[in-house]
Amino acid sequence: MYEIKNSKEVELADRVRFRCKRCAECCKNVEGTVTLEAKDAYYHAKHLNIAVADFYEKYAQMFLLEKTEFPIYTLNTVGNEHSCVF
Repeated sequence: MYEIKNSKEVELADRVRFRCKRCAECCKNVEGTVTLEAKDAYYHAKHLNIAVADFYEKYAQMFLLEKTEFPIYTLNTVGNEHSCVF
């Protein structure tokens, strides 16, 4: 398991304030863990000015859930540290 510096355990019901510092520390070693909902793909594609299908093809990977074979998409990663593609 990876440890994040200056972190603390929280419960699901806890309210958490988060402000991105653009340091990329939380975006390392995330291969296969950042799932994409359809609305995420839509808004990313809109921001990048590309079609949703093109976003999935370039920035996501599809996995099929066991038993149901339901498709789940995760965000691609780059580099040796498997950092977020963005």
